[in-house]
Amino acid sequence: MSVEQLLYIFAKVKLARNSRRSDALSLAQEAQEEVEDKLALLDIGCYRRRAFSKLSGGNKRKVMIAVCMIGRPRIQFVDEPSAGVDPISRRKMRQAFQSRAEESDSFVVRRGRTEEVKLTRSES
Repeated sequence: MSVEQLLYIFAKVKLARNSRRSDALSLAQEAQEEVEDKLALLDIGCYRRRAFSKLSGGNKRKVMIAVCMIGRPRIQFVDEPSAGVDPISRRKMRQAFQSRAEESDSFVVRRGRTEEVKLTRSES
């Protein structure tokens, strides 16, 4: 299953559960918009057609963070989201969390890296 297919399935399930719409077409469009948003937000668009099982551990982690963000849950609990992720992706992930938090989403993030806690505090 490709990354895009995986995200789309989760988007349809999560959005259908939270939606009052009965229009399947608008639900499909909304799910596709969610997928595109998450691919861009976490900079994983280049992996959209790649099989999830073939991704590196860090890229799998980014995809699963995207899955967590689908449907805009009001509170998200994330345990060491950047474990196994390269430093550039770690920074992008942190920026994604911060941009969502500015839009009134709440994140509870457990971090095992002391330098990340210091960076997050200084960027806030």
